[in-house]
Amino acid sequence: MQESHGKEINIPEDISSEAFKGNFKKQFFHASLIAFLEYVYTGTLPSREDILKELMVYSEKILLEKLRVHCERTLANRITKENVVGLYELSMKSAAEDLKKVTLQFMGNHLSYFAKQLVSMKVKALENVV
Repeated sequence: MQESHGKEINIPEDISSEAFKGNFKKQFFHASLIAFLEYVYTGTLPSREDILKELMVYSEKILLEKLRVHCERTLANRITKENVVGLYELSMKSAAEDLKKVTLQFMGNHLSYFAKQLVSMKVKALENVV
């Protein structure tokens, strides 16, 4: 399947429509489907991070490279100390090489923060043992 720049979506004959529909329905939640359709018709992405993550993963599965890259770049611009680890994990499960680089760079720039978090986690784990 190739991304179309026209007003129609063409699905090749070699994709079983039942399998495609079933896969699509199982994996997309309602909000993600609405966001996907909004992107198709308007070119705009949702503001919610969880939906952006889903769109990035599913756009990769259905070969919409432009959407995948758009989601990846949007997520990369929204990295925080709170979400960087999750975004890194997402980048490892997908073809999001730019997101992977940006998350690693962000963690490297904030190494002292993450080191303190790890120490805190170890102390809490030890307290639970005792």
